[in-house]
Amino acid sequence: MRGLFVCVGVFAVASLIRGQGWQPEQLLYSAPAGQPDQKQSCGQMPSTKVMICVYEAGLTGNLHVYEVQSANGGLTWSAPVQVTSESGGEFDPYIAVDPYRGKLWLLYSRNAPPGNDLIVRQKVCASCTWTTGTTVIADGANHWDAGLVVLNNGDILALETLEGFGGTAPGKIRSVRSSDGGITWQAPSMIIDESGEETFPRAVQKVDGVIHLMFRDRSHGSKLQIGQLWSGDYGYTWQGHSVFQYSYTQDQWFSFIGSQGGYNVTVVANIAGYVNHWVSWDNGNSWGGPYQVSSVPGGGDAEMAMGCRGPVFTLSDSAMNVWEKRYDWYTSCQ
Repeated sequence: MRGLFVCVGVFAVASLIRGQGWQPEQLLYSAPAGQPDQKQSCGQMPSTKVMICVYEAGLTGNLHVYEVQSANGGLTWSAPVQVTSESGGEFDPYIAVDPYRGKLWLLYSRNAPPGNDLIVRQKVCASCTWTTGTTVIADGANHWDAGLVVLNNGDILALETLEGFGGTAPGKIRSVRSSDGGITWQAPSMIIDESGEETFPRAVQKVDGVIHLMFRDRSHGSKLQIGQLWSGDYGYTWQGHSVFQYSYTQDQWFSFIGSQGGYNVTVVANIAGYVNHWVSWDNGNSWGGPYQVSSVPGGGDAEMAMGCRGPVFTLSDSAMNVWEKRYDWYTSCQ
């Protein structure tokens, strides 16, 4: 309860000036019994007020990506629409907003024995269907838990976990770059491969152009930490490997870093079964938190996206259901 109280305090100025504060959790998707996994991701279509969220739905061998939309900042949602229907199943969906081209990107893993391929699609308008999939990488290895970041020079970086978990070797993090708007993808480049396991990469390019990368890091002690790196040259080189908010006592299941606009940066992780977040108002130089976001147990791989009312957190519980938790800055869409 302490975390939730402080979290309200962090947003208190915005709440008093602009709107309504934290809203009750809302169920977006009720999973069938036995669904093996759940990841969800959201993004607001550029130049619109439409929020689009994707999630996994189905059972082992028949897991696919579905989409829902909200035109009022997450108050109500459309009926789900199936996005993928490829052989073997698709999972680990991640949405990246592309404000420079006015579109959304969807990155996901496709089961392709003996491994998993990475596939990307585009959505150029809220009512448009997603384009057919383009292969980012497919070489028989396991590529999963991937993120995507669109850079202000036009490049797109897919950030992948290579192997790890169900694979044959400890996880390592690599990037795959496109410099032609996602038409072709270059050979992968290693970002970090240390003695422990590094997985689940997510990144944001901040207002000063620096890319801040975070990931799940087992290279520092017995507890799962949040590792971090920075790049000042569009992701060609990385420096400063360190641990964010080191904990001796409990695992920190990192799942997201992103921007609330300007110098405001948010980090999300599951701690002790509940979703927490940290907030920086000075471009990541100092942080407040962790503050508990939701009372839904389980938490899953939570994320945050900026909607027309304010931040929208999405998370999953232990039954793989998907929940929304909003913090409304405004009483109506802006």
